[in-house]
Amino acid sequence: MTRWAGGAASSVALLAGLVASVAVTAPAAASSTTSVVAQVRVAAAPAVTSLAALVFPTARVGYAAGVGALLATRDGGRTWVTLPSPLPSVAALAFASAQDGYALGVGRLVATADGGRTWQPRPRPPRPLVTLSVVPGLVYATTDASPGRDRPGPLLVSRDGARAWRALATPVPAQAACFADPQTGWILGATGSAKAPTTTVFGTADAGRTWQPDLTVSLPAGAMSPGSGTLACAPSGRVWAEISGGQGMSALTSAVWASADTGRTWRELAATHPGASGPPPGPARHLPSVPGSSPGPMALAADGSGYVLGICAACSEQTYQLGGSTRGQGWHDAGAVGTPGVATGPLAGFAVTAPGVAEMAIDWDGDLPEILQTRDAGRTWRVLWRA
Repeated sequence: MTRWAGGAASSVALLAGLVASVAVTAPAAASSTTSVVAQVRVAAAPAVTSLAALVFPTARVGYAAGVGALLATRDGGRTWVTLPSPLPSVAALAFASAQDGYALGVGRLVATADGGRTWQPRPRPPRPLVTLSVVPGLVYATTDASPGRDRPGPLLVSRDGARAWRALATPVPAQAACFADPQTGWILGATGSAKAPTTTVFGTADAGRTWQPDLTVSLPAGAMSPGSGTLACAPSGRVWAEISGGQGMSALTSAVWASADTGRTWRELAATHPGASGPPPGPARHLPSVPGSSPGPMALAADGSGYVLGICAACSEQTYQLGGSTRGQGWHDAGAVGTPGVATGPLAGFAVTAPGVAEMAIDWDGDLPEILQTRDAGRTWRVLWRA
């Protein structure tokens, strides 16, 4: 294995092979002596060439993967070890606890019960999975209606560790889904009409047997992708919805709504300021701005602190920008994330582990993977690991 601390590597030898040669000598005496000479070849630890997924099932335990190896930390990101990758290329990770998790690749799904040390294959899901998520007792995934059609398919759930799946009957095709526990969850999808499009968040308290509309937001006329957005939720019953609206050349309007009582009441936290892409979703009002020019991933901590990572495609150096709310307080914009003068690469993952604490994995320039952490709500960032 290789142990990483603050981006520096301190290697721990991996036993790659053992080649033994045996020499036998037979002196005149009746006894004989056998000597064994062992030659040990030490192989380099697996190299991480890219990252595509990052999860922190607890504040101290985290995993990241892509191509090359699986990274694991058990001290909040201060040190990392490399483990053999469960798949040639990992597209998504989902962990219900520090030990129990899943890795998704191209047409393949595997599971671990020992923190990534060993993995067992799971049957191929009945449909291609778009997102993969898990809470204790439930694995769930959004799907495509058909490859390349960019339309949501049925919401799949499994209650036996991803061995058997079934499709939930939902009031609309689920563009996004989030479950706080096996009984309580939400989906987001398109409602309304072509002339008056809306996006609605539906909630369930009985494992998907029934759904009720919790939040409906009006979209600008002519919205290109009604029902688009993301959801994030926490076991405390807090849920956030980021709802997309109009789209321009390099921007996509959006608004962020939050509920602290399992979807019964909602308040709008932030919205894109009107610009070239038109008005944001929902009623016109003065609110703090959603970070960036296009919405990105969103994550919540258990106490309800949440953050949105937006992309500023129109900036001179394309960057990610962070905004959010700590401990249910007002919205604040933390500004740009990353290294000045370095163009943004693919975002691998984003996690919120405690109030004011967030981690993100990114491939700067597409081939320089690193994991960053903020402990002051985005005001400063430090590198936890760098390839």
